[in-house]
Amino acid sequence: TILRQGDALPDLDDSIDKHNMESPEQRTKTKAIILMDGFCPYHGQYIAKAAHHIYGAAVVHVLSDFCTRYLYQVEKQTEHLSSRMPDLSNGDEVAAWMSLLPSSLDICGLYCESDSGLEDAENLGVALGIYPRC
Repeated sequence: TILRQGDALPDLDDSIDKHNMESPEQRTKTKAIILMDGFCPYHGQYIAKAAHHIYGAAVVHVLSDFCTRYLYQVEKQTEHLSSRMPDLSNGDEVAAWMSLLPSSLDICGLYCESDSGLEDAENLGVALGIYPRC
């Protein structure tokens, strides 16, 4: 089945109560994923909707440096600048960026839709402690 923009997600199996498999500490936090460069309604946006529908996960949208620069320099857009990722070489900026997120979020994954943002996504995952340093 091909989804078109505005289509509802197909019915997904809700028969498994995933919340009963978590500890009480985990239940107080809201699982969240970071979605980098999630523009496509049939890919990244679908994953975001499915994560929310199936797991109740929150989604934090962020733009890679490449997409941020492209939208600003080429398209002359500025409304996206609040969605850009922090400067990963500046620990204070990373901490400030994280402080803007609700403390109730448990960031448990990061997904990048674009090839141009993949390195940024990997580095952001390391900076946030989602991925180990290699």
